[in-house]
Amino acid sequence: MIRIYSTVFILAGFILSTAAISADDVEPPKIENGTLSINITGLRNDRGLVRVALFNSKESFPKGGKEFRKLNVKPDEKEAVVEIRDLPLGEYAVAMYHDENLNNKFNKGFYLIFMEKYGFSNDAKPSMKGPPDFEMARIFLRGEQKTITIKAQ
Repeated sequence: MIRIYSTVFILAGFILSTAAISADDVEPPKIENGTLSINITGLRNDRGLVRVALFNSKESFPKGGKEFRKLNVKPDEKEAVVEIRDLPLGEYAVAMYHDENLNNKFNKGFYLIFMEKYGFSNDAKPSMKGPPDFEMARIFLRGEQKTITIKAQ
């Protein structure tokens, strides 16, 4: 009888210690990728496409052909929504323009008069020298989901 009690106590102690170790040692799953949702507001109309480019370095921002990812989306009610999924966590900057006439070019007029709406993450403003610096437009994707809004200028 004593032997049965001893065995039961030993088993109970083992089960409880294993449960305690397991609960403490379990780490939440590590997040390596996330989703960036971009809401674009302030478009002039619903014609054409909104062209969105995502950059992952100051060396590439905002140079055509150097995009980390690029997408096109049809505007609806003078707004557009873009979701970029399975994106590695890190720092990025977004540039966009509304290609109203579908000529695949950002149409500019004479001396910084832009014919089509454009924008950058953080609503960063261009300077007289050109587009904003990467640091001004930089955003951080640190978790599963991040949503930003760009107001087209």
